[in-house]
Amino acid sequence: MFFAQSCQKEINESIPPAPAKPDTLAVGWSSVTVADAGKLSDIYFKTAAIGYLAGADKVYKSVDSGHTWVSVFNNPGIFNIYMQSDTRGFFVEFQLWQTKDGGNIFFAPGVFNGGDVCFSGKYGYCTTLSGLYQSLDSGENWHRVFTNGLSLQGGYSSVYNVSYAPIWIVAATGVYTTTVNETHFKKCTTTGGTGPPFCSISVPPVGDSMYVGNFQGQLYRSSDIGNTFSIIKNFPATGFMDLHFLTAKKGYLSVGPYIYKTIDGVNWQRVVALGNGVVHEIHFIDEDHGWACADNGQVLLFRQ
Repeated sequence: MFFAQSCQKEINESIPPAPAKPDTLAVGWSSVTVADAGKLSDIYFKTAAIGYLAGADKVYKSVDSGHTWVSVFNNPGIFNIYMQSDTRGFFVEFQLWQTKDGGNIFFAPGVFNGGDVCFSGKYGYCTTLSGLYQSLDSGENWHRVFTNGLSLQGGYSSVYNVSYAPIWIVAATGVYTTTVNETHFKKCTTTGGTGPPFCSISVPPVGDSMYVGNFQGQLYRSSDIGNTFSIIKNFPATGFMDLHFLTAKKGYLSVGPYIYKTIDGVNWQRVVALGNGVVHEIHFIDEDHGWACADNGQVLLFRQ
């Protein structure tokens, strides 16, 4: 028995990673990367210039429409952002965080196990695993609302309110709306598809239409101000679905690596397809300005 010895250079036989697939972006969309930000969970702009971004362990701020970002808060786990203005906003993780000065100082108002925050004027609500919290003074103070007919156990929930009430909440157990005031809820009827758990809600500023999405790539619409919802579309991806409708029929939707656009509420055009990673949130302030955030520190910008 003998051993042959090669005089060639040693070759590393490990398999190199597959090359990154290119993104497919429709006209008007572009992409920037926030270094070391990791998975981006949420993005929120109140105006075209100033926005906030939730990274893997930091909150970032942009003052140039999302082209560059700087860290303003070290906190792992932020997954939802709601801004009342360019300087005043709320950031959700295990507990609720707030800033009043554009991200120079963050403080915790004492709400825990949060899911989502929404304000209409000075009236705000925060969904949590332990129940619904309400603020009557733009977030200065919060108190627990003891509700009837509302179940927020078992997973993520999202909220939308008009002034003091009505309120709509999507949750792991269904879609809910108020019947009398903020303490009495009923479960809305949803038909078709697989139903709950639901993860997102979008209410256009005018009209009776409302939209909700679930984790199975299914979109539902209500034409009676959120009393009943019926499935209108199955998308070819699953996971968290985010929605943003600008009118009763014009809107955007993200699920998996894709972003879709509709101008009639029926037909959908794919405008973004990521080569790698998943789109986690989308946000628009009007038809000309939009943003999305994804894995690997990727921020998508839309300008028309």
